[in-house]
Amino acid sequence: MIETAKILLRYLIIISIFFIIYLLLFSTFLFKSDTVLFYRGIKLLFFELFLFFLGAFYLTIQKKSFIESYFASVATASSICLVFLTVFPVTVDRSITTFLLNTVNNPTISCKQGGISKENLKKVFIEDFFKREDAIGRRLNEQEVTGSIVKIKDGCFKITPKGRKLVSFFNLIKQYFIMKQ
Repeated sequence: MIETAKILLRYLIIISIFFIIYLLLFSTFLFKSDTVLFYRGIKLLFFELFLFFLGAFYLTIQKKSFIESYFASVATASSICLVFLTVFPVTVDRSITTFLLNTVNNPTISCKQGGISKENLKKVFIEDFFKREDAIGRRLNEQEVTGSIVKIKDGCFKITPKGRKLVSFFNLIKQYFIMKQ
C-alpha cells in the first residue's frame, strides 16, 4: 500500500511539473512567430517532451528504478497538456462566444437596464470582431499556413486538395453529431 502511494505521488509530482512548465513555455520567446496558436502549442509540447526525455536519459545513466513510472507520467502529462491546449486556449482563441460574453460584460456599451440589445451586439460584433480583430484575415492566414487554401492572383483564395479533405471530414463530424451547417 505504501509503495503504491509512493508511485502515485511520483506520478502526481511529475505530471504537475510537466504541466506547469508547459504553461510557462507559452510566456517565452519559443516559437513566438507562429501565428497559429495550436501549432505553437504542439511545438512547445514536443520541445518539452525532448527536455523530459533528456531527463529520462539522465535517470537511466543514474540507474534509477522508477524510469517506467517516469515515462508513464510524461506520457500522461503530455496527453493532459494536449487536451488542455485544444479545450481551452485554442477554443477561446477561436470562440465567438468568448467575444460575445466579453462584449455583454463591457459596461460602457450596455443598455440602461445593464444589458445590450441584439442589434447593438451585432454592430459591435461586426465592427470589433470582424474589422478591428480582422477575424477573416486571421482565419485566411491560418488556413494558408495549414495548407488548406492557397492565395491566387487578384487577392483570391482557392481550396487545396488537403482543404477539400478537411471540409469532407468536418461535414462528416457535423453529420455524425447532428450539428447545424
